[in-house]
Amino acid sequence: MKLIKNFIVIASMVLLFAGCVDDDFDVPPIDIPHVDFEANTTIAELKAMYSGELDSIDTNIIITGIVVANDESGNFYKQLEIQDSTGGIEVRVNRVKLYTQYKVGQRVYIKCQGLFIGRYHGLPQIGYKYQGSIGMIPDAIIDQHIFRDSLPGTPPPPINTTIPGLSSSYLSMLIQIDSVHFAQAGSVFAESNAATNRTIVDNHQNTLKLRTSNYANFASDTLPSGKGSIRGILSIYGTTYQLYIRDLNDLVNWDENAIVP
Repeated sequence: MKLIKNFIVIASMVLLFAGCVDDDFDVPPIDIPHVDFEANTTIAELKAMYSGELDSIDTNIIITGIVVANDESGNFYKQLEIQDSTGGIEVRVNRVKLYTQYKVGQRVYIKCQGLFIGRYHGLPQIGYKYQGSIGMIPDAIIDQHIFRDSLPGTPPPPINTTIPGLSSSYLSMLIQIDSVHFAQAGSVFAESNAATNRTIVDNHQNTLKLRTSNYANFASDTLPSGKGSIRGILSIYGTTYQLYIRDLNDLVNWDENAIVP
């Protein structure tokens, strides 16, 4: 009889506990960023307004663009590449792990007043003044100038072009060049002690520099043989165009068995 009573007590406790369990869990709200202002200047217009080596932006200029490259792979460092339908620009910021906030496909708005625009060896950049040159926006004021809007969407498709067709209007934009191969196939993307230039070659022997940081997570991978298409962010150093890929997914439709010219 005592055993039966104990069983009844235990069963009652189990039923009571089960009745207290709430199957309806509160779903945490999704934080969708939203801006309550609009852009009043395109990226191309901004670059045309400030053509010097270093200029302060002292008027109420607001631009918007889509993030096409961030620091996720390590090939870009403390910088974002954004573009709109008119052009692209590099944004230098003194913050790491930008990819956790500014994913590829994220729309951002930049309140440019109080910032600086300049050129680093010919490449237009938005940043801040540092020792008389263009530098990084200090971490403390980044959130006063750069604003996310909505959730990341589909990034813009790459602009198809050729090596002879490269133009300064494509700087800091995502481009794609078809039917190319690497002159140094079999070598690593970057040597362990320094950023490294490799050579992209098309079917007509036109060439373009591929620049890779030794901190990129694919730096020790080898350049594939064969040929295919390559995507990346167009940059420049002096008068020499350079291409930075974001990761190995920017090698598209690559056929390692293809015969190169």
